[in-house]
Amino acid sequence: MPTVLPTTPMPASRARGALLGLAVGDALGAPLEFTSPQTAAAAVRAGLEMTGGGPWEPGEWTDDTAMALHLAESIAERGLLDVGDLAARYIAWAGSRPKDIGLTTAEALEGARDAADAMARARALHERTGMTAGNGTVMRATPIALAAATVEQAAAAALKDARLTHFDPAAGRASAALCAALMAVAAGTSPLAAAAAQVGNHRQLGEAILAVEAGDEAAIAELAGGDQRGVCWTALAVGLHALVNVDDYERGVAWAISLGGDTDTNAAVAGALLGCRHGVEAIPTRWLGRLRDRGRIERAAGALAPRSAPLGERLSRALDYAWQRHGQQVRKGTSVPYVAHLMAVCALVLEDGGNADEAVAALLHDVVEDTDATVEEVAREFGPVVAEIVAGCSDTDALPKPPWRPRKEAYIDALAGHSPSVRRVSLADKLHNARAILLDYREIGNDLWRRFHPDADQLWYYRSLVEAFRATTDSPLVDELDRVVGELEVLTGWQ
Repeated sequence: MPTVLPTTPMPASRARGALLGLAVGDALGAPLEFTSPQTAAAAVRAGLEMTGGGPWEPGEWTDDTAMALHLAESIAERGLLDVGDLAARYIAWAGSRPKDIGLTTAEALEGARDAADAMARARALHERTGMTAGNGTVMRATPIALAAATVEQAAAAALKDARLTHFDPAAGRASAALCAALMAVAAGTSPLAAAAAQVGNHRQLGEAILAVEAGDEAAIAELAGGDQRGVCWTALAVGLHALVNVDDYERGVAWAISLGGDTDTNAAVAGALLGCRHGVEAIPTRWLGRLRDRGRIERAAGALAPRSAPLGERLSRALDYAWQRHGQQVRKGTSVPYVAHLMAVCALVLEDGGNADEAVAALLHDVVEDTDATVEEVAREFGPVVAEIVAGCSDTDALPKPPWRPRKEAYIDALAGHSPSVRRVSLADKLHNARAILLDYREIGNDLWRRFHPDADQLWYYRSLVEAFRATTDSPLVDELDRVVGELEVLTGWQ
């Protein structure tokens, strides 16, 4: 029987951890790719740092992360899974002369016209050589697990993705097994059982999982350092062993690299699994801080939440919930229903390219801070991704509230560590608030400030927010917030 997992979205911290964990492992392993076990182990003992080496700059990742990002971005824009769109992205990337591309992948993609042509080339290579069970699909499959609502959906998408470049069914099964393991981690069930359910009767894949279950590190090391170092079951075994038997991001990724062989892919798979289990917080900052294009990776992870219901249905439920909670509230000093603000923030989020979870969170962003609702209740009603965004947008749920200035300083300081989704909703919230303050100041002047806490220096707060968003967020809403705050500063003569 296939493993059936819950249809609730994967928490954002796990999704970010998985994709960033993949990229960090990839970048750390790249300089040692295809070195001997002795050389790799010595490098790890000397201290594994994000220093680059060979053709790789510090923090630069390989085709593993490049293809995973193309897959993630296709899913975010076109759903799970538009094979034609995905193939077009892969083919364009392969034609851009990337620094690193696997032989099997290159054979299928370079010069291909479309998905059908790529699959035909992959099949032809398999018929000529019988050698298309490489690890080039399992290395990139993580985004499928982050977006899928069920393991069956993930497995089907993993097989479709794999067929674009690797004809051997083992490659697709290995990708499906990785996706199932990732989803099991998020669901709190056995990743080994979930992976085993996807490999069927394939001998090498089954033996690889049995070796992990037995804790047979010597057998896995022999795979990684021998003539099977680049095949899909080796990468799967290394990643699962790091997850199950090491269970620590830093030590697990270092162990995967110490085996030598295809160090970047082995560390990428291990990093994805361990990052999913422990979240982005488990990735050492000295590694994460030097990662190339971290913002792009975080945006991709944030856009991968599954859509278990149509957007209109989800927004309708969220608006109804917000009305029940905020229905008697009005905007400060006005008779405008508070839900008008929530609806405006939701519109700004959608206009900024926000996804369904971000739009729902926009309607709920004040429900924990300003009502008796809890983060746990939001998670039960709308899923953990929405709840995490709402929690990040709340500067406190304590009663009585802490002093105004320290509370706002803490909120600003925390923005850099939040996900792009939290920053998008927060930015939309602050922009709509600033617009309302500007309009009201034009009408009633300095009497406006009587509506706020006596200690509240609103212009300091909004200028500080502009600076914080400018440093962390690439959105036209930042420019608009800057413009509105600047106009307020001119009108009030604030220095």
